[in-house]
Parts: sequence; structure tokens; C-alpha cells
Amino acid sequence: MSKELRVNGSVSTSFRAPTYNDLYYAYTGNPTYGNPDAKPEKGKNAEIGLYYDNGVSNASAVYYHNDITDMLSAKDCANGALGKCTYNIDKAVLQGISLEVGTKIGSYKLYSSLDMQDPRDKGTDTLIERRARYHGVIGLDHTYQSFKSGLDIVYSGYRYDSPKQVNRLGGYALLNLHAVSYTHLRAHETRED
Repeated sequence: MSKELRVNGSVSTSFRAPTYNDLYYAYTGNPTYGNPDAKPEKGKNAEIGLYYDNGVSNASAVYYHNDITDMLSAKDCANGALGKCTYNIDKAVLQGISLEVGTKIGSYKLYSSLDMQDPRDKGTDTLIERRARYHGVIGLDHTYQSFKSGLDIVYSGYRYDSPKQVNRLGGYALLNLHAVSYTHLRAHETRED
């Protein structure tokens, strides 16, 4: 489209094998936390996005749609033990929009993102447990010579604790502070004659 503005799309497949803990994890009082019958998760993914970047400011809007078979998840254990046990969701869909904006003002960079999604179990037409519909970040970085510092606030919306969507877990926000100093090392070469 132009040097600053571009459109990008992709179609892909994905595969996620259950971890050792997904399959076999056990602890005192719940020897069946893991599920040795858990199947690998497989996905068909598509996205299309519009991206803008002029070197000072950037923005993007991306729509994504992921169809997942045998999605690995966790639910209340059938044996009544505390905690969650691994299981597969037969058919799931994760679709939504991701928005990002950012700009540089001198030695400062202001940035934010918002992800709005609909994580849904196709079999029950309910939201997938423990997956929030909204995630967002807003932050500010400052760079001075080889030192970079900043802060950001991460927000995650409410979610449900079970497929029955009875126990609603509240959203939360985290304040992150970070600092890093970059050291430039010289490469030394040794030669053998």
C-alpha cells in the first residue's frame, strides 16, 4: 500500500502436545491430576491485519480466527480432589481483534494494546473457563544512553472458573516496573599462525 501502511494476512496450522504434567502429574490426595488419555491439540489459524509505522508512531488492527480440535484445558477433577485436571475440549474457537498503538516523544515511548476475544467451546456454546475476553496493556518507556526504564499496567478481564460459568473470577491489573542497562562488549579475535 505504502511505505508506512501495509496489510498482512496468514493461514497456518498448529500442534500442541500435552506436557508431562498434563499427562501424569500427581500429588498427595489427588493421584489423577494428570490425564494419560489427553490428546494433542490441533489448530487451523487465520488472521488479517492492517499495520502503520512511520518511524515515530505505529498502530495496528488484527482480526484472528483459530479453530482448535482437542484443545487442552483444565476443569474440576472428577474424583472430587482439589485443583484442576487436564481434559480436551472437542472443538473450540478463539476469535477476536488485537489493537496496538504507540508513539515516540523524544526519549520516551508510549504504547498500549487491547485484545478483545471470544474463546468459545463449540460443543456447549459457552466461554472457555479461565480465559478472559479482554486483555490490555498501557506503558511508558524512557531511554537514556545505554539505560532503559519504564512501567506498564497489564489488565485482564473477568473469567469463569468452570464450564458451567457459575463462579465468576474477577479481573485484575498488574503494575510492572522495569529497568535495564545495555553494555556494549568488544569482540576480541584471537589468531593462530
